[in-house]
Amino acid sequence: KARVFRKDTASKEIVYKLGKNIKDFTILGYAGKMTTLDQANAAYAVYVSKDGEEWDLVELSDKLNSRDTGNGGFKFVDLKPADTISGGYSWLKVEIRANSSTWENQIGHIKITS
Repeated sequence: KARVFRKDTASKEIVYKLGKNIKDFTILGYAGKMTTLDQANAAYAVYVSKDGEEWDLVELSDKLNSRDTGNGGFKFVDLKPADTISGGYSWLKVEIRANSSTWENQIGHIKITS
């Protein structure tokens, strides 16, 4: 499977524009030692926007469904919003936050429901 990762230690973003209102998403994260919401929030941030200019942070659910990847202690985690998204948002931005390792905190899959 392909994954999105950073080539340096700075924060990086991936942005999606949909033609319809975003209601939900699931992001498959691939990260080391991630089992709590605090760890997920330190590694990732998710934002929504109506115009692609002004962004609102989405609160993530604490139900991460963390599971072993079978690869050296890495975990797969499901990042989902804590509540249904409403308000006419059509843009989704996922940030892999800065840390000291380029290979840590990756994105394996994103599903957006509108």
